[in-house]
Amino acid sequence: MDATCRRRRPPRRDEQLGHPAHGAWREDRGRNLDPPSHRGRSDSALNAAAAFGKRPVPNSGLPQPQTISQATCRFVVLPPRDEPLRQDDVVPQRDPELTIRTESNFDELLAPERWSPRRRFRTIALTTTVVSVIGAALAIPWARAHTAHPHSNTIPVGHHPQDVAVDPATHTAYTTNQDDGTVSVIDTATRTVTATIPVGRAPWGVAVDPGNHTLYTANQGDSTVSVIDTATRTVTATIPVGHHPTNMAVDPATHTLYTVNFSDATVSVIDTPTRTVTATIPVGDHPQDVAVDPATHTAYITNVSDGTVSVIDTATRAFTATIPVGRAPWGVAVDPGNHTAYTANLVDKTVSVIDTVTRTVTATVPVGREPSDVAVDPATHTTYISNSGDGTVSVIDTVPATIPVGEQPAGVAVDPGTHTAYITNLADGTVSVIPRG
Repeated sequence: MDATCRRRRPPRRDEQLGHPAHGAWREDRGRNLDPPSHRGRSDSALNAAAAFGKRPVPNSGLPQPQTISQATCRFVVLPPRDEPLRQDDVVPQRDPELTIRTESNFDELLAPERWSPRRRFRTIALTTTVVSVIGAALAIPWARAHTAHPHSNTIPVGHHPQDVAVDPATHTAYTTNQDDGTVSVIDTATRTVTATIPVGRAPWGVAVDPGNHTLYTANQGDSTVSVIDTATRTVTATIPVGHHPTNMAVDPATHTLYTVNFSDATVSVIDTPTRTVTATIPVGDHPQDVAVDPATHTAYITNVSDGTVSVIDTATRAFTATIPVGRAPWGVAVDPGNHTAYTANLVDKTVSVIDTVTRTVTATVPVGREPSDVAVDPATHTTYISNSGDGTVSVIDTVPATIPVGEQPAGVAVDPGTHTAYITNLADGTVSVIPRG
């Protein structure tokens, strides 16, 4: 029997959804709860749908027992400004009025006084066969999902790796580990973690400036940016920015850092030589990601709640245009060579292809479930999209492909020198490596 979950009351204004991967609201907002791990892949789809006015439904990612059980709903809110924003901030709730029943009383059916031995044997054999067939059918997709792809490898990193950046000059990749408050340093030649650097609270985005050997992390838990010397692998400065910074991008020509502040609907512009915020630019509602085209001095920001991309002239630091895209645009990347930008639309399961000259969407490409990030190899013009809902990476190329990776992939980056893609897998604490070809 299908069951639906009901909101106990309409949310107050201060309880409105902030983050689309979070859901609608929770009644105990004032409590300091330690949310469980983000394991169910259906959570973000469930909660993103709730963000756009749809009724929440039971969490289909949870296994349902074969006896009477209570339907489970999940609602969350954007935490207070002094608490970290987590992609897995989920609070389970139960509605005692909703139950799921399975009528299967085998003890009564197989009672000795009712059935003959032959009939009892046939029934038990049939039941065992049905259970075995169902178990095998369920095991096949599980085995396929957990079989390593011949063209990918995994590297263990910290807990809840959120984002990844690559320095092609030093053959190094960096991942932010949200639960640990650290950055894992990966030697891409040996594919091993060579160092772990403590940074701010709940780091989300990461960006590297190869020109000055500096790494930056957006620490959404304490609303700061950590500045890391990649040579000494130490934090040399901490810069306050807006509330809940999620992602960032560097303009290598000017050594300017752009950080999106999810709760403030702004972008902080940081002059990295002086390590100061020189401007704060208003953008759309709940900005999530940013990409910079250094050739045209333009920055592109995805606005999750608006379904738009904000365009900023980085020379004048002025807001110049708004481009409608799909629902809940999450990640964004730019291919300067063909004047194209790409957005991963979380709810629509699509990628919007934007002509950056005309600032219009020229194509919409279907991809996997819950696409969350996107990266481009500028040399081959190959685009990689991490699909957090089905544990795959979609590759947009002359020959499109879908590659299985780890559990709940999130961030993705490409090494333009080796044409290798790196994907962080939130749920299993690894980084998947996909070589070109």
